[in-house]
Amino acid sequence: MAPAGSENRAYAISESGSIVGMTERTNPYDRWPTLWSPATEPNNWNVTPLLSSSQNFTDYAFAINSLGDAAGWCDLSGLYSHACLWPHQGGVIDLGALDNQEHSSIANSINSSREVAGQSQSDAVYWMSHRAFYWSNSTGIVDIGALGGLRSEGFAISDTGVVVGYADTVVDDTLPDIDGHPHAFVWKRASSGMIDLNAVTQGKPADYILTDGLKINNKNEILALAYLDHDPWPQSFAVLKPVCPCAKGSDAPGCVCTPKEGDDSCCARQRGLPVDTYTGVLQ
Repeated sequence: MAPAGSENRAYAISESGSIVGMTERTNPYDRWPTLWSPATEPNNWNVTPLLSSSQNFTDYAFAINSLGDAAGWCDLSGLYSHACLWPHQGGVIDLGALDNQEHSSIANSINSSREVAGQSQSDAVYWMSHRAFYWSNSTGIVDIGALGGLRSEGFAISDTGVVVGYADTVVDDTLPDIDGHPHAFVWKRASSGMIDLNAVTQGKPADYILTDGLKINNKNEILALAYLDHDPWPQSFAVLKPVCPCAKGSDAPGCVCTPKEGDDSCCARQRGLPVDTYTGVLQ
């Protein structure tokens, strides 16, 4: 439990039941990224503060992977808050920022290979805005672009390195996006760039806009937010499933397959290959 007058916040849970978030330290502006792991005794937790800044700064852990690695936001310099990764073995890694280390950045998601998705301020946009990034130990932090506009953010990354999020569709920030909303995107390592999910989703009603790719699982199934065209309030969510460009259940090279009835081995073998088309079901 947090001390009286303070609080705990939880943001993500792993397959093993470990939780990450933050705990207040001495005041509302002094917060420590925290790992809660199940203890041997029922309904008890092992509480582990994650290594972070030593002075009064607000730091958070927003994501955790199957290995127990956490990612989030911390201030190691005392000047700029950066996306950070806490390996389960201990320590902390500053993931940096795009273009300029004086920019801020945030990690939103981490996969089992310690690949991270999030957002960072960038020289490509004005100082109050941000771009989606992909980070790995081999590439460092990479700007993954936008959809014709300036701003974007990566919300989730699968174990095959597929990132989903949102991106602006116009450059002029004083103008609304093409249809009043940003668009949901999908991006993959070694791909030619960010793809607008509205352009590759079959079965989506024409008057609905997919605005945010919120989550993605390891079958490349995507949870997306859906708005009515030019409506200011979210109307629904959609579950997007990859469609095999060849026959259902085929193992042909290049396919992202829909599994055979009762058999997901095709999808398992084809994970990580280029995503061509999705089918979308509004809920």
